[in-house]
Amino acid sequence: MTALLLIDLPLNAEEPVAWLHWDSDSARVIAEGVLANVSELSTLASRAEGLPCYVLIPGEAVSAHRVVLPKGGRVGLSALPFQLEDKLCSDLESVHIATGTIKANQPADVLILARDLAAYCLDVLRHSGLKIKALLPDYAVLSENAVVVTADQVAANFQAKSAGLKTDNFPVWQQLAGIGDTPDQEVKWYFAGDYHGELRDQVSGKAVDCENRLQAFARDFKPWSLSLLSGAYLLKDDSGEAMERLRWPLILLASLLLLHWIGLAIQTSTMSREAEALDKGMIEIYQQVFPGARVVNARSQMRSQLNALESAGTSGAMMPWLDKVAAATRGRNNISLTQLNYENDPLVMKLLVKAASYEVVDQWLAALKAQGLDVDRGAFGQEGSGIAGQVSIRGAAK
Repeated sequence: MTALLLIDLPLNAEEPVAWLHWDSDSARVIAEGVLANVSELSTLASRAEGLPCYVLIPGEAVSAHRVVLPKGGRVGLSALPFQLEDKLCSDLESVHIATGTIKANQPADVLILARDLAAYCLDVLRHSGLKIKALLPDYAVLSENAVVVTADQVAANFQAKSAGLKTDNFPVWQQLAGIGDTPDQEVKWYFAGDYHGELRDQVSGKAVDCENRLQAFARDFKPWSLSLLSGAYLLKDDSGEAMERLRWPLILLASLLLLHWIGLAIQTSTMSREAEALDKGMIEIYQQVFPGARVVNARSQMRSQLNALESAGTSGAMMPWLDKVAAATRGRNNISLTQLNYENDPLVMKLLVKAASYEVVDQWLAALKAQGLDVDRGAFGQEGSGIAGQVSIRGAAK
């Protein structure tokens, strides 16, 4: 269902206010009524929630013009008052000018309202609590070539000529606008209320009768794409203003938080990669020190092995032997230790060794003996391009 709320706002705050809740799809009245005065508009706030709400004022208070400007945008808007100055009977400072988007060399509709009336409408609607989509003169919601007639008022939108005026004055305007020169079937006539004057007789059988004028406007509802609530008379939402004031601080705060979380994410990712690299390196070292050993948790397994080594070193000869082996091996790139086994009883440390040649092994053994170690060379055999075998260190260090 496409519904809307129309409000007929009087120019006198103490006069009744008619309203209409209308279903456009089925062209039927959902609800309607008349408020005692403008102070009761707030009672419609709950009904208007979520609905497009249009407020109409008598067209006789607003003059309509169609202009063509050589420039669009802000340049055209700044030139607009000077183009209209000759068409107005009052000073530019005393009127409010409302227009839609101005495009170069294209017709643009312009509405002009006295500033005191604009201020009155703004004040009434601001205190009503209603979310207004547009404030328009009554004729500015009619499609082209449409006329709404009541006993007192006429709203007409005929080609480029639009006006709201008293019903008694309409025949004169009709002649000036040229409606009488156009076949009746090209004009949509809507008669509202109890009007039964000459105009009704002139278009007999070609008009639509409505219960009231708001129903007539609803049946031919084609609002112009502008609003009298514009410029200095824009109806602002207080909460929206507060949010607008907070907009840039909130954007700055959000940006700082975003940068902070991005930094944390990058730091966490970097630390995770470093931790993974350290874990991988720990596994490689453990497998090098203990070939063939099954690795479940390299850190805890390495810690257990170190604890065992420290315990052995405090009560045996292992740590002194390791110091001497390290001293004898330092600087010898052509020999490597692949495995180490240590036993306390009897004292023996067995080393699996890879070397480039027997000569290298002999030189290394001589260096070990020079450190005061009791060294026995076991069997060595060819392995790849070098040799491999076992060396045993026994007894206490000399």
